[in-house]
Amino acid sequence: MPTEQELLAMCLRWLQHPQGDAFDKAMLIAAVKAKLYPPSRPWVELTDKEIESLASWWPSYDQMPALKVLIKDITNSLKEKNT
Repeated sequence: MPTEQELLAMCLRWLQHPQGDAFDKAMLIAAVKAKLYPPSRPWVELTDKEIESLASWWPSYDQMPALKVLIKDITNSLKEKNT
């Protein structure tokens, strides 16, 4: 994957010499698309074990279910906002 500077240089070369070979054009189009539309990463949620490891600051282990619900609610809100 070319860097942004390399990609801009490729675009400039293509604009200056548009009769370049088809490979250069195809490579440039693929590089621009890859920069403009990077592959999306799947949403990864915290596991229950990871949530339980956060409990060091939680007042009481008896209230752990409330912490899990809170974290799940926050996660769902972030997921909705970012999709």
